Amino acid sequence: MIFFKAVFILFFYSLEAHEVNTKIIFDPLFIMQTLKGEKKKVWITEKMNSSFPKIGDLTFSPQFPLFILEEKEIEDGLFHCIKKEIKSPQNCFKYTKGEEPIYIRLPRKLRPLAEEFTTPQEIKRLLTKIKESSSEIGAKEARDVFRVSGKSAIVGIIDTGIRWKSDFITYKIRDSITRDFGSSKNFSKMVLIWDQESENYESGFTYPSGFTYGLECKFPSRRDSFFGKNECPHSDSEGHGSHITGIIAMEEENSGEIGVSPESLFIFVASSMYEPDVIEAVKYIFSRADEFGLPAVINISLGGHFGPHDGTSLFEIELRKFLGKGKIIVAAAGNEANKNIHVGGKFSGTVSAVVDVRGDCEVQFWFPLDSGISLKVDFFGNSAEVKKGERQILVNSGSKIAIVDFGGGADFPFQYLGYSFSNSKEGAVFASSEILGHQAVIWLNIPGQKRIDGWISSDPSECSFLNQGDLKPIPEGTISVPGTSPDIIAVGSYDISQEKGNLSKFSSWGFEESEFIKPNIVAPGEIIYSLCPNDDNYLCGGRGTSQSTPHVSGAVALALERNPSLTPSDVIQALCSSAKKDDFTGYEINNKWGCGKLYIPSFLSSITPQSKTQRQKDINYETVYEKIGGKRYAVLSINSQIPFRVISSESQYYDMGWSTKHKLYFDSFPKSIEVEFVDGEIKKLDIKAGGTDVGTCGCFVSGENALPAFAIQILLIFLASRVIMILFERRI
Repeated sequence: MIFFKAVFILFFYSLEAHEVNTKIIFDPLFIMQTLKGEKKKVWITEKMNSSFPKIGDLTFSPQFPLFILEEKEIEDGLFHCIKKEIKSPQNCFKYTKGEEPIYIRLPRKLRPLAEEFTTPQEIKRLLTKIKESSSEIGAKEARDVFRVSGKSAIVGIIDTGIRWKSDFITYKIRDSITRDFGSSKNFSKMVLIWDQESENYESGFTYPSGFTYGLECKFPSRRDSFFGKNECPHSDSEGHGSHITGIIAMEEENSGEIGVSPESLFIFVASSMYEPDVIEAVKYIFSRADEFGLPAVINISLGGHFGPHDGTSLFEIELRKFLGKGKIIVAAAGNEANKNIHVGGKFSGTVSAVVDVRGDCEVQFWFPLDSGISLKVDFFGNSAEVKKGERQILVNSGSKIAIVDFGGGADFPFQYLGYSFSNSKEGAVFASSEILGHQAVIWLNIPGQKRIDGWISSDPSECSFLNQGDLKPIPEGTISVPGTSPDIIAVGSYDISQEKGNLSKFSSWGFEESEFIKPNIVAPGEIIYSLCPNDDNYLCGGRGTSQSTPHVSGAVALALERNPSLTPSDVIQALCSSAKKDDFTGYEINNKWGCGKLYIPSFLSSITPQSKTQRQKDINYETVYEKIGGKRYAVLSINSQIPFRVISSESQYYDMGWSTKHKLYFDSFPKSIEVEFVDGEIKKLDIKAGGTDVGTCGCFVSGENALPAFAIQILLIFLASRVIMILFERRI
């Protein structure tokens, strides 16, 4: 596949200056990191001589160019050459004639889009609070009326991590082990977990097939440790991912369903949140969904502000390649409406923007192609001016670096690769590192009246626009990437607590004038109660478009159960036509509320149901006997290539989790059991009596009932060892 083609510049370098036969475009952050002596992986893109066709059924799909993209490690010799030749780094490369332009880019990191978590409160006081958002969007009503629960759809979540063993997101099991030892929870709702940053391979886990890093847990079970197996070592130290997951997946022991789509199969990717890893996570989730034969919706409660915010950033183009029938992405709209991260509008002449620099800072400006604009930056006692194609280093003093760049490296530079679209833009960047407590004044000289936009593309806690300049910060145009892509659903937030029904003050706005609606929809985003990062004795409140997004992802999962062939445009249109409007939203589509508030019963009623294609399913079972704690159990092991669950037997035993392997313990074998596959098909399995003894289980048995049996086993081992020692001493 050309995606993995390896004709990259990093294979061809020389430490001597020489003629370069092709254009190289450098990301200014890459230049800045090199100046600091920090070597990081980079993205390499190379244009191909064709354009790729429309992928799937996307809403707005210009014919983007095909290009080669790969994340690469920079070799030491090349790194030192670039640092030495920092004013003309292209001198470190050589090519054969006729090669296409190359773009070298430092991947950006997305941020979780939760404003905060409130102080945990007692769980019993919050059960009614947890259901507030679900009730607001009509989730239970929709499930009851349309008889859906999400069980024929995958929900993928890319986030910080997941507390997969929580009682709220693990399925019940009932068999003789439950009765004798109190082990009533088995499989997690997370059928797959890929921890992209873990290397805990000593536990017997490894990276997923098709990838070469991270750690994968398949069908993690709380019973693994009970039976002496290594359980999934992943955990969520931050809590953001667990909180987001709970909004879709939670169930409570007594009050029942709480999450929007509680019976979906969940695939969780704990990500570094850098763009290449998020792209790999999307690829992983959709490929595993294909293996299961199920549609999938991916929740991305993350975002950033790099690129022109029109769906043409390198990151968004890569994500859009995966979209199509039964492949939907839902993303947070962003929390930056009140963070002073955007300036924009139509201007002429010389205008200024003032940036308060409190930490590492990157500011991207975007203009119409061939605008003729030039920039001047005053910062840290220095001044530099650039026009198109130029770069100036403002500060280069130890770890203190500042740069202004109009060389085309703000994001994927279509114009330099010979492609032109009606909305093509060119970008300029101001960036600084480790220069705190200063202001940067950015002057733009604009010939004629032109639309310009500038974003704080780094963490807004470390820099922001001030009101002193001609360009004042505005909430318009603050939707986060990748929610700015026309084929990705962007979700804003409204308040269901203090200012009930009103738009959250932080919820990002779209552009007033745009080819497509952003945000697409809004959902409850404050205050939302869900899983805490540590234990189930408490539940945590949170607010942000991070919290509103999973409400929509859960709704899409219900829709995919109803019709697995839905495309992004189908879902976007159905969400818009069914959105609830009131005095808060207004009765026209706008750039604050999008189409209005999510209401799932209306949304599902606008989805035309489609019958599911049944797959061939082979299922096998094995019967054996095992001893645990001195008691002999009839053990039934059931296997299939397609995930299923055990829903009943003659003795009313069950295992409600989704897995390809189930193991239940009985006093005696049932004559039959019923299993339900992920596509909803139910099969009855007749069990032939039989089975062989396989000895004593090497189980870690816990609980009051188990203690005497466990103690007896230890005592027997001790006595046996003493006998062996006595006999050995007598021989000597």
